[in-house]
Amino acid sequence: MTGIVRIDTSPLDRVADPIDPAKVLAGAPVTGTRPATEDDVRGFYTGVWESAPGKWAVDYAEDELCVILAGRLRLTSEAGHAEEFSAGQSFVIPRGFRGTWETGPQDLRDLDRVEPFQGIASRFGVPLSDEA
Repeated sequence: MTGIVRIDTSPLDRVADPIDPAKVLAGAPVTGTRPATEDDVRGFYTGVWESAPGKWAVDYAEDELCVILAGRLRLTSEAGHAEEFSAGQSFVIPRGFRGTWETGPQDLRDLDRVEPFQGIASRFGVPLSDEA
C-alpha cells in the first residue's frame, strides 16, 4: 500500500461473528469488522469494528488505539479499575492488558489501529469469515 486510504466509518452490514464462548461473561455478543488496511509483514491494521451488547474477558497481545464512533463500553482491568467510553472519545489499550470488555446497552462501533497485527481473529479466539 502506497496511497492514502479512506476509512468508511458507517455502520457495518454484518455483525454476526461470535466471541469465543469460553471468554463470554454476559450476553451473547457478536462482532463484525471492516478492514481498511491489513499489513501482516509490518504488523499493522486499521478498520472499523462493531459489537452487540455483552461482556467478555480480554487479554491483549497488541497495542490498540480505539476511537469510539457510536455506543458505549466499559473496560475493567484485572485489578478492578474501570473506565467508561462513549462516542467521540478515544483511548489506547496497551499490550499486556487483561480484564473485561463490556459493550452496551446499545451496539458499539469503533475505529481501530492495532500493532503488532496478527489477524483480528486472534483477539477473540475464533476465525472470522474472512480468516477461515
